[in-house]
Amino acid sequence: MSTGKRIRNLRKAAGLTMDEVAAAIGTIRQTIYKYEHDKISNIPQDKIKALATVLETTPAYLLCYIDDPNPDVNYNELVEMHVQAEKAITEELKSALDSITRERKKADRKLLDIAHKLCYKTPMKDSSEPIGPITAARMNAIIDFISSNESTLRVLISAADDAETKVETDPE
Repeated sequence: MSTGKRIRNLRKAAGLTMDEVAAAIGTIRQTIYKYEHDKISNIPQDKIKALATVLETTPAYLLCYIDDPNPDVNYNELVEMHVQAEKAITEELKSALDSITRERKKADRKLLDIAHKLCYKTPMKDSSEPIGPITAARMNAIIDFISSNESTLRVLISAADDAETKVETDPE
């Protein structure tokens, strides 16, 4: 059903004349006729609000956004609830991103420590930069390898640890 038909049906159901509706919203009878017969399709927002008030409905119904002329929902409250929910989600996302960032920094530090241990067989002593002959390119290659081959790396480290343990306990 068009906006014009909705206006006409509500006006008739309320027992109002075109002149009464026109006077109530500050326009003339001919304009109401044009609204009701869809001759004016771009009704000004202030007139839609005034029509909704006079016809005891919502602008959303007149503009065909909803099908119930008398919804139980207060749309202002609904909008406010939506805004509050959006704020809460934004806060939750910010908190989650902060947590992820902290965890990522910890994981990056562990990766550097593992890479350093792989190169030097000792943990890093300086937390800002690796020591010794390792270059940035080598470190990036190690980090890329660790990131993409974590399960393989675990097996290799376990095997290396087992080999070290065997060497330490072997009485040769």
